[in-house]
Amino acid sequence: EGKDEHLSLAARVWQAAARTDAGHLAPAESICRAVLAAGVLNSGERARAEAKLAGILLWQGRIDDASQRDLSSAEAAHESTAYVMAMAVRVALAVGDVFTAGQRARELLDLAGPCASGPPEGGPDVDDGPHQALARVLALSAHVRVLMATGDITSVEQRMQHLQHATQRARLPLRLTRMRLLLHDVYRRAGRQQEAMRELSYLRRVQMA
Repeated sequence: EGKDEHLSLAARVWQAAARTDAGHLAPAESICRAVLAAGVLNSGERARAEAKLAGILLWQGRIDDASQRDLSSAEAAHESTAYVMAMAVRVALAVGDVFTAGQRARELLDLAGPCASGPPEGGPDVDDGPHQALARVLALSAHVRVLMATGDITSVEQRMQHLQHATQRARLPLRLTRMRLLLHDVYRRAGRQQEAMRELSYLRRVQMA
């Protein structure tokens, strides 16, 4: 019975993720809080639930609440560690702590492996398992967010190329789309209208697909 309850609660974390993607933030928050209150998740699942709740709070604009969540992940499984660390970067950026965000992003890049910045030109692709491929995408996305916060657009564009390759390898095109939405905003803020319109055209094509 205890095992069944554990599996049921772990599944509810993924249900909260689905609710979040559908824009149902209040129900998703309630699910996460109920799962965490039950106290039966293992360390990796608890870390993921905490990170998911932090993300929901960020979407609601509740930055102070998000910053209070426990985003430690030392004992979590590799995939959960990458997800939790990526969320920690987002929370640090939301509170304006770019220094900490940069440190966490670098730790995540190191976790993702030596090829996190993409394969060398003309070199072979890395044969990743699905978890490693996802970790690389999360790491690169987190680093792009940090670079965007610094206004270093040239570095952002370089990292976006690496991210495009990583999302193709991991077969996660929507994660690239999310980052290109942020890139559009960066270009617009920088007054680079031509590049902003290019990203907007891409996003419109995705929306129509």
